[in-house]
Amino acid sequence: MADMDRTLMQGKLAGLKEDRSRLELKIEGLCGGIRTELNTMVTAINDLDVLMAANHMDELKMAYAEYLGVSSQIGKLMKALHG
Repeated sequence: MADMDRTLMQGKLAGLKEDRSRLELKIEGLCGGIRTELNTMVTAINDLDVLMAANHMDELKMAYAEYLGVSSQIGKLMKALHG
């Protein structure tokens, strides 16, 4: 593999790792929000914001799908760089 190709791949890998970290934080935040919104120990059932929790769950599904895609790309680049 040429040095230029390797450098480009390493740059792409660094960017993907940043994306993955950002997605991890987003996923953790969404999970925490959903947990809080649906916590019947603190909120009466008739006061639960189920629609908001459902919206956050939709965001979570999309973020998780993106996370899996980014993780897959990272794995492929790692394999290409390190055999």
